[in-house]
Amino acid sequence: MKLSAPLLVSLAAFSQAVTALVAFPGAEGFGANAIGGRKGQVYVVTNLNDSGTGSLRDAVSATDRIVVFAVGGVIKISDRIVVSKRVTILGQTAPGDGITVYGNGWSFSNADDAIVRYIRIRMGKGGSSGKDAMGIAEGNRMIFDHVSVSWGRDETFSINGDASNITIQNSIIAQGLETHSCGGLIQTDGGVSLFRNLYIDNKTRNPKVKGVNEFTNNVVYNWGGGGGYIAGDSDGQSYANIIGNYFISGPSTSVTAFTRGNANFHGYVENNYYDPDKDGQLDGSALGVSSSNYGGMAIVPSKYNYPAVAYTMSPAEAVTYVTKYAGASKVRDSVDTQLITQVQSWGTKGALISDEATMGGPGSLNGGTPAKDTDGDGIPDEAEKQLGTDPNTNDSMKLHTLAATCPSLPSSPQLQAISTLPDPFSWYPLQQSGRVTTLSDWQCRQSHISTLLQQLELGTKPPAPSSVTSTFSQNKLTITASNAGKTISFTATITYPSSGAGPYPAMIAYGGLSIPLPPGVATITFDNSQIAQQNDQSSRGKGLFYTLYGANHAAGAMMAWAWATSLIIDRLEATPAARINTARIGVTGCSRNGKGALVAGAFDSRIALTVPQESGTGGSGCWRLAAASEGAPQNVQTAGEIVQENVWFSTAFNTYANNVDQLPFDHHMLAGLIAPRGLLSIDNAGYQWLGPWSSLGCMGTARLIWQAMGVPDRMGYSMSTNHPHCSFPDQQRDDLFAFVNRFLLGMDVNTTVQKNYAGIAFDSKPWVNWQVPTLT
Repeated sequence: MKLSAPLLVSLAAFSQAVTALVAFPGAEGFGANAIGGRKGQVYVVTNLNDSGTGSLRDAVSATDRIVVFAVGGVIKISDRIVVSKRVTILGQTAPGDGITVYGNGWSFSNADDAIVRYIRIRMGKGGSSGKDAMGIAEGNRMIFDHVSVSWGRDETFSINGDASNITIQNSIIAQGLETHSCGGLIQTDGGVSLFRNLYIDNKTRNPKVKGVNEFTNNVVYNWGGGGGYIAGDSDGQSYANIIGNYFISGPSTSVTAFTRGNANFHGYVENNYYDPDKDGQLDGSALGVSSSNYGGMAIVPSKYNYPAVAYTMSPAEAVTYVTKYAGASKVRDSVDTQLITQVQSWGTKGALISDEATMGGPGSLNGGTPAKDTDGDGIPDEAEKQLGTDPNTNDSMKLHTLAATCPSLPSSPQLQAISTLPDPFSWYPLQQSGRVTTLSDWQCRQSHISTLLQQLELGTKPPAPSSVTSTFSQNKLTITASNAGKTISFTATITYPSSGAGPYPAMIAYGGLSIPLPPGVATITFDNSQIAQQNDQSSRGKGLFYTLYGANHAAGAMMAWAWATSLIIDRLEATPAARINTARIGVTGCSRNGKGALVAGAFDSRIALTVPQESGTGGSGCWRLAAASEGAPQNVQTAGEIVQENVWFSTAFNTYANNVDQLPFDHHMLAGLIAPRGLLSIDNAGYQWLGPWSSLGCMGTARLIWQAMGVPDRMGYSMSTNHPHCSFPDQQRDDLFAFVNRFLLGMDVNTTVQKNYAGIAFDSKPWVNWQVPTLT
C-alpha cells in the first residue's frame, strides 16, 4: 500500500457557463459534479488480492481517496465490496489490459461523491444470491464512466431509494443471469442520467424507470420477453426525457422496445429508433411520437429541464459511438469484445445466459508493467517531470492543479503577427507542436480561445454573484444580485405564445426582437444598456454591472450583457412558474446588439441557438478581413474605428485595435466557441459599413470548425441585400425558421444553410492556409 499526501485535483472546466467543478472533463448529467476523493489521499493498489494492504477492497474502505493502480489483471473476490464516501477509482491508470473484478458485486449505497472510471465489474453465478452486480440504495452525486458491468444475480446495475444526482455514461450493462436476467431498476426522484450506454442480453429492465430520468443516446440490444425500456408500471409519478436512442431486437427479443407505461409516466420523446427485424442490417426507423409506440406512457410536448449532454448524437451516431467506446474500452476484454460482436450482427447473434461460462468466464488479462513511480505518490516519474514536481519526493501536496488533461496557457503569451485568419486547430500561442486532433483536444482549445478573448478583447466574465434572487409576477422576472455589499436589480420581460401552456422555448432578444419567430416560441427582453451603457466613449464603466463590480472592471459592455444573460437563464431555471424551457434558449440582436448576442452565445453553453443579425465588424466580421476591405470603394468599420466609437470591448483591446495581426485569434474563433451548438449568422450586403465581405468570409471560415466536429449543419449563414439595416427580409425567413424549428422547437429539419443572396465572392485561399482536421 502507498498513501500520498493530500492531492487536490482540479479539472479544467471547458465552458465558461460551468460554475461548479466537474468530476472530470466530459462528465455530464445529474452526477457531473461528484467530488470524488480530490480532497484526500492517493491510494495505489499494488496487488490483485481480495483483501489486505494494497488491495482494491482496502483502497475503497475509507473516505477521501483517489484510487490508482500499479497492477493490472483479474481481482477475484468472495464477498461484496462496499465503497466509502468520496472515493475516486481510476481504472485507466492500471497497466496492461486494466482491471476486472470478478466473483461478487459492489455496493455504492451512501457512497456520496463517488467517481468510477474504466473498470469491469463481473459478478457471476457464485456471487451473493439475490444481489446486484452494482447497487445504489442511497447517496448523492455519483458518476460511473466507461464501466463494464455484467452477470448480476438480481439486477446488473440498479439505483433505488433516496439516491440522487447519479450519472452512468459510456458504460455496458450486460447479461443479468437467468433466472432473473435484469439490466437494472432506476427508481429515484433524485435524478439519474443514462448517456451513451449499452444495455445488452438482459431479459427485462433495460432499464425499468420510476422517478426522474434522462435517457439519451443509449443502445439497447437483444432484450427478452420482459421488455426493453419499462416505463414505470407504477402508481407513482415519473418524468423522463428519452432522446436519440436506438433499440435493436436480437434473437431473444419477442416484445416491443417500450412496455408497461401508463398515464403516471410522463415522457418527452425525441428521435428514438427501433430496428425490430433481426435481418443482419442496421435499418431501423424513427418511432412515431405516440403513446402506443412508447408503451402507453403519457407523452409531453416539452423537454424537462434536466442536465443534458453537451452534444446530442443521432441514433445512428450513438450506435457507432457506443460500439467503439462504451465500457472499459481502453482495452476491450474478451467479454466486451463478444458483446460488441453481437450488437454488430444487427439482430442475428446474442443470448440470455444463466452461467458466465457461456462467455468463457472473465477471461485473462495482461498485467502489463506499471509506470515508474520512484517516490510512490501515485504520479509516474515522467508525469512529474512534465508537471514540474520532484519524482524523488512525495510532493503531491504541492500540486494544486493536476492539469495533465489540457496544456497550460501562458499567463503572458508571446504573440507574433499573423496576417491570415489564425488556425483554430493550432495550439498557438502555446509552445507546443502538433494540432488539435480529437474532440477532447478541441474542448481544451476552446478554453484557451475563451481565455485569450477575455484577456485581449472582451474582458473577463465574472461568475454569478454571491447572492442572486428573483421574483416573478405579471410576466416579469426581476433579478436582484448582491456583491461586496452592493446590490442591483433589473427586469426581464417575457412575451408568451398565444397558445399552449408551456414550458416554452424562448429567444432572448437584445434591444427588442428584430427577427420573426415561428409560433410556439416565447420572447424575453431586457434593457441591456441598463446593464452596461453604450452611448459613446463616455459610457465606460457606467451601468448596473459596474455598480456591482466597480467602474474599472475589465469587462466591456458586451461581456457585461453576457453576464446578465447568464443570470436570466440561472433564474429561469429556478423559476418553474415562468414556464420557460431553459434547455431551448436562443439569443439574438441586431447591429451592436448582434455583436452582443454572439458574445453571449459564445460564453454560455446553455444557449442552444445564437442568431446575430447584421452584427458587422466586431461581430460576424473578422478584424483582419475588415482591415483588408477598408478603403475605396468601400467604407468598412475597422477595429481602430470601433474602439473610438463605443465601449463594447475591454480597454485591453485598444492595444491591438490598430494592429489586429498581433491577435492570436479572430472572430471565426469567437464563433467557434459556440460549436457544436446552433449558430446562424444573418447579414446584409446592402450596408457597406458592416463589412459584408468580411462577415461572409469570417462566418464561412467559422463553419469549418463545425465541419471538423462532423456537424456542419449546426452552423449556417445567410447574406441578403437591398433592405434597410435591421429590417428582416422575407428572403431569409426560411433560413431563420429552419434553425429556430430545429434548435428551439426540436423539429427534425434540414439546417444546411449557406445562402449568399447578394452574390458576393470570397476566396478563402489567401486567408485560410491550414487544413481542417476530422476531430475524433
